[in-house]
Amino acid sequence: MQYFNRQNTRNAHPIAVLLVTGAVLLTFLAAPAKAFAKTITITIGDDDEICFTTPSAPATPSQSTASSSSAVPSRTMASAKGGYVIPDSASRYLSACELRKYSDWQLYIARNEIYARHGRGFKKANLRNYFNNCSWYTYRYDADYFDNYLSDTLSDIEQTNAVTILDVENARNSPYPYGSEYLQP
Repeated sequence: MQYFNRQNTRNAHPIAVLLVTGAVLLTFLAAPAKAFAKTITITIGDDDEICFTTPSAPATPSQSTASSSSAVPSRTMASAKGGYVIPDSASRYLSACELRKYSDWQLYIARNEIYARHGRGFKKANLRNYFNNCSWYTYRYDADYFDNYLSDTLSDIEQTNAVTILDVENARNSPYPYGSEYLQP
Protein backbone atom coordinates (compact mmCIF):
# COMPACT_ATOMS: atom_id res chain seq x y z
CA MET A 1 0.00 0.00 0.00
CA GLN A 2 1.36 3.39 -0.91
CA TYR A 3 0.59 6.84 0.41
CA PHE A 4 -0.87 9.12 -2.21
CA ASN A 5 1.62 11.77 -3.20
CA ARG A 6 2.74 13.69 -6.26
CA GLN A 7 4.85 10.80 -7.55
CA ASN A 8 1.89 8.38 -7.44
CA THR A 9 -0.31 10.66 -9.54
CA ARG A 10 1.67 9.70 -12.65
CA ASN A 11 0.62 6.06 -12.21
CA ALA A 12 -2.90 6.65 -10.89
CA HIS A 13 -5.95 6.73 -13.06
CA PRO A 14 -6.92 10.31 -14.00
CA ILE A 15 -10.46 9.81 -12.71
CA ALA A 16 -9.13 8.55 -9.38
CA VAL A 17 -6.95 11.65 -9.06
CA LEU A 18 -9.96 13.87 -9.75
CA LEU A 19 -12.03 11.98 -7.20
CA VAL A 20 -9.32 12.31 -4.58
CA THR A 21 -8.89 16.01 -5.25
CA GLY A 22 -12.63 16.60 -5.18
CA ALA A 23 -13.09 14.64 -1.97
CA VAL A 24 -10.29 16.51 -0.22
CA LEU A 25 -11.71 19.87 -1.30
CA LEU A 26 -15.21 18.88 -0.26
CA THR A 27 -13.92 17.74 3.12
CA PHE A 28 -12.25 21.08 3.77
CA LEU A 29 -15.14 23.17 2.45
CA ALA A 30 -17.78 21.30 4.42
CA ALA A 31 -15.83 21.06 7.67
CA PRO A 32 -16.02 23.58 10.51
CA ALA A 33 -12.92 25.66 11.13
CA LYS A 34 -11.52 23.43 13.87
CA ALA A 35 -11.61 20.44 11.52
CA PHE A 36 -8.74 21.90 9.51
CA ALA A 37 -6.43 20.68 12.25
CA LYS A 38 -7.30 17.08 11.35
CA THR A 39 -5.13 14.98 9.11
CA ILE A 40 -6.59 13.09 6.18
CA THR A 41 -4.67 10.08 4.99
CA ILE A 42 -5.28 8.96 1.44
CA THR A 43 -3.92 5.58 0.49
CA ILE A 44 -3.97 3.65 -2.72
CA GLY A 45 -3.96 -0.09 -2.25
CA ASP A 46 -2.44 -2.67 -4.53
CA ASP A 47 -5.81 -2.97 -6.23
CA ASP A 48 -5.92 0.81 -6.96
CA GLU A 49 -8.57 1.26 -4.29
CA ILE A 50 -8.51 4.68 -2.67
CA CYS A 51 -9.10 4.80 1.09
CA PHE A 52 -9.80 7.97 3.04
CA THR A 53 -9.16 7.89 6.75
CA THR A 54 -9.30 10.59 9.36
CA PRO A 55 -8.26 10.26 12.95
CA SER A 56 -11.18 9.15 15.08
CA ALA A 57 -12.01 9.99 18.65
CA PRO A 58 -10.19 7.91 21.23
CA ALA A 59 -11.88 4.57 21.74
CA THR A 60 -13.78 3.92 24.91
CA PRO A 61 -12.62 0.90 26.91
CA SER A 62 -15.43 -1.26 25.50
CA GLN A 63 -14.61 -0.20 21.93
CA SER A 64 -10.91 -0.85 22.26
CA THR A 65 -11.52 -4.38 23.51
CA ALA A 66 -13.88 -5.21 20.64
CA SER A 67 -11.63 -3.73 18.00
CA SER A 68 -8.38 -5.44 18.88
CA SER A 69 -7.48 -8.08 16.36
CA SER A 70 -7.04 -10.93 18.81
CA ALA A 71 -9.99 -10.24 21.10
CA VAL A 72 -13.11 -12.32 20.74
CA PRO A 73 -15.98 -9.89 21.20
CA SER A 74 -19.05 -10.88 23.14
CA ARG A 75 -22.37 -11.76 21.55
CA THR A 76 -23.54 -8.17 22.08
CA MET A 77 -21.12 -6.98 19.36
CA ALA A 78 -23.51 -8.09 16.63
CA SER A 79 -26.81 -7.68 18.48
CA ALA A 80 -26.80 -3.90 17.96
CA LYS A 81 -27.14 -4.52 14.21
CA GLY A 82 -29.83 -7.20 14.29
CA GLY A 83 -27.34 -9.96 14.95
CA TYR A 84 -25.16 -9.41 11.88
CA VAL A 85 -21.62 -8.11 11.75
CA ILE A 86 -22.24 -6.77 8.24
CA PRO A 87 -26.03 -6.72 7.72
CA ASP A 88 -25.95 -5.94 4.01
CA SER A 89 -23.16 -8.28 2.89
CA ALA A 90 -25.70 -10.21 0.81
CA SER A 91 -26.96 -7.15 -1.06
CA ARG A 92 -23.93 -4.98 -1.89
CA TYR A 93 -20.28 -5.46 -2.72
CA LEU A 94 -17.86 -4.84 0.14
CA SER A 95 -14.52 -3.13 -0.36
CA ALA A 96 -11.25 -4.10 1.25
CA CYS A 97 -10.97 -0.53 2.54
CA GLU A 98 -14.17 -0.71 4.56
CA LEU A 99 -13.31 -4.18 5.88
CA ARG A 100 -10.04 -2.98 7.42
CA LYS A 101 -11.93 -1.43 10.35
CA TYR A 102 -13.14 -4.85 11.55
CA SER A 103 -11.20 -7.09 13.91
CA ASP A 104 -10.00 -10.53 12.81
CA TRP A 105 -12.83 -12.15 14.77
CA GLN A 106 -15.45 -9.87 13.19
CA LEU A 107 -14.16 -10.66 9.70
CA TYR A 108 -14.22 -14.38 10.47
CA ILE A 109 -17.83 -14.12 11.62
CA ALA A 110 -18.82 -11.81 8.75
CA ARG A 111 -17.41 -14.22 6.17
CA ASN A 112 -19.24 -17.14 7.72
CA GLU A 113 -22.52 -15.30 8.24
CA ILE A 114 -22.82 -15.22 4.45
CA TYR A 115 -23.09 -19.03 4.58
CA ALA A 116 -25.11 -19.06 7.80
CA ARG A 117 -27.86 -16.97 6.16
CA HIS A 118 -28.43 -19.94 3.86
CA GLY A 119 -28.69 -22.38 6.77
CA ARG A 120 -25.25 -23.92 6.44
CA GLY A 121 -24.05 -25.82 9.49
CA PHE A 122 -20.52 -25.48 10.84
CA LYS A 123 -17.93 -28.02 11.90
CA LYS A 124 -15.91 -25.59 14.00
CA ALA A 125 -17.29 -25.28 17.54
CA ASN A 126 -16.66 -21.52 17.77
CA LEU A 127 -18.79 -20.88 14.66
CA ARG A 128 -21.46 -23.37 15.69
CA ASN A 129 -21.75 -21.76 19.12
CA TYR A 130 -21.78 -18.24 17.74
CA PHE A 131 -24.47 -18.80 15.11
CA ASN A 132 -26.63 -21.00 17.33
CA ASN A 133 -26.93 -17.94 19.58
CA CYS A 134 -28.08 -15.69 16.72
CA SER A 135 -31.86 -15.28 16.61
CA TRP A 136 -31.87 -15.13 12.80
CA TYR A 137 -29.88 -18.34 12.25
CA THR A 138 -31.61 -21.60 11.38
CA TYR A 139 -29.50 -24.70 10.82
CA ARG A 140 -30.75 -26.49 7.69
CA TYR A 141 -27.81 -28.22 6.02
CA ASP A 142 -24.81 -30.21 7.09
CA ALA A 143 -21.59 -28.40 6.16
CA ASP A 144 -20.44 -31.10 3.72
CA TYR A 145 -23.84 -31.31 2.04
CA PHE A 146 -24.02 -27.54 1.63
CA ASP A 147 -20.48 -27.32 0.26
CA ASN A 148 -21.04 -30.16 -2.22
CA TYR A 149 -24.53 -29.35 -3.44
CA LEU A 150 -25.68 -25.90 -2.40
CA SER A 151 -22.71 -23.54 -2.44
CA ASP A 152 -23.69 -22.50 -5.97
CA THR A 153 -26.86 -20.98 -4.54
CA LEU A 154 -24.83 -18.05 -3.19
CA SER A 155 -25.29 -14.92 -5.27
CA ASP A 156 -22.38 -13.32 -7.11
CA ILE A 157 -22.36 -10.58 -4.47
CA GLU A 158 -22.13 -13.13 -1.65
CA GLN A 159 -19.39 -15.13 -3.36
CA THR A 160 -17.36 -12.01 -4.12
CA ASN A 161 -17.78 -10.68 -0.57
CA ALA A 162 -16.67 -13.99 0.97
CA VAL A 163 -13.50 -13.87 -1.15
CA THR A 164 -12.89 -10.17 -0.38
CA ILE A 165 -13.24 -10.78 3.35
CA LEU A 166 -10.90 -13.77 3.12
CA ASP A 167 -8.35 -11.69 1.20
CA VAL A 168 -8.35 -9.07 3.97
CA GLU A 169 -8.01 -11.82 6.59
CA ASN A 170 -5.08 -13.38 4.72
CA ALA A 171 -3.38 -10.01 4.19
CA ARG A 172 -3.29 -9.42 7.92
CA ASN A 173 -2.44 -13.04 8.79
CA SER A 174 -5.64 -13.59 10.73
CA PRO A 175 -5.43 -16.44 13.23
CA TYR A 176 -8.78 -17.83 12.09
CA PRO A 177 -8.22 -20.61 9.59
CA TYR A 178 -9.94 -21.10 6.29
CA GLY A 179 -10.45 -24.82 6.56
CA SER A 180 -11.49 -27.44 4.06
CA GLU A 181 -15.10 -27.19 5.18
CA TYR A 182 -15.43 -23.89 3.35
CA LEU A 183 -15.57 -23.66 -0.38
CA GLN A 184 -13.79 -20.75 -1.92
CA PRO A 185 -16.24 -19.13 -4.35
